[in-house]
Amino acid sequence: MNRKCVLAVAVSLALCSSAVSAAEFFRAQKPVEGRYIVVMKPDALVPARASNRLQALANAAENATVDLAARHGGRVERTYRHALQGFLMQADERVVARMLKDPRVAFIEEDGI
Repeated sequence: MNRKCVLAVAVSLALCSSAVSAAEFFRAQKPVEGRYIVVMKPDALVPARASNRLQALANAAENATVDLAARHGGRVERTYRHALQGFLMQADERVVARMLKDPRVAFIEEDGI
């Protein structure tokens, strides 16, 4: 079975198994194989009443990145902390399927050129 078919099945299973909290998966027109951008839900990272919300989000994004990679796998290549909270990772489709179920993840997109 080719990799794209396996990924499609894994993503479908992830979405079906926890539809309430499942993150979305987006494909790139020209994907870079094995690289994904993970974007987290800001409200799932830090309390709304944090005194310095922007700094708290940046710190929480860094912590969540480390935790998500440790729990689900993948190799973090870059962390995004300010304009959005997320990271770029090198991973296989099984890691993507597991991360899609994590309630902190808003969506995962294939990295593309």
